[in-house]
Amino acid sequence: MKSKILFICCFILLLCGCSKKEDTKTEELLTNNDIGFTIIVEDGRGITKDSKINHINDYIGDQYIESKKNNDTVYYNDSIQITLNKKNKVKKVELLTDYYKVEGNFYVGLEKNNLDYENHKEANNQYIAYSENKTVKMTYTLSNNTITKITLA
Repeated sequence: MKSKILFICCFILLLCGCSKKEDTKTEELLTNNDIGFTIIVEDGRGITKDSKINHINDYIGDQYIESKKNNDTVYYNDSIQITLNKKNKVKKVELLTDYYKVEGNFYVGLEKNNLDYENHKEANNQYIAYSENKTVKMTYTLSNNTITKITLA
């Protein structure tokens, strides 16, 4: 009797362990450290530095040009340029128009006085903000105190 129960238990465990795994998408949860360091793109998706991107069209639609630069892949259109490393992790994002925004409602065309990062410096027509642990840098290029380009790196 014990051997039958043991056999049934082993059989059930074997079935559970061998079941086909479903392809699941994982979304990265944003922390307070990411606020102001996340680019909001298609369908409200967020891109942060080192985000893994498997399908670029999920983030910027299907109207883009792809090019290679060293070991990196660059995807761009009139509004955005995204550089991924060889592991498909975000290395750099550049916003060129107001089509996409930074979380916190910062965008190209906004006046500089709307920027209010705690850790920042200003020099040479740039407002440079750093994340709390200084691993992420957001650079706002300025002309006449108006944002003309935003770079996440």
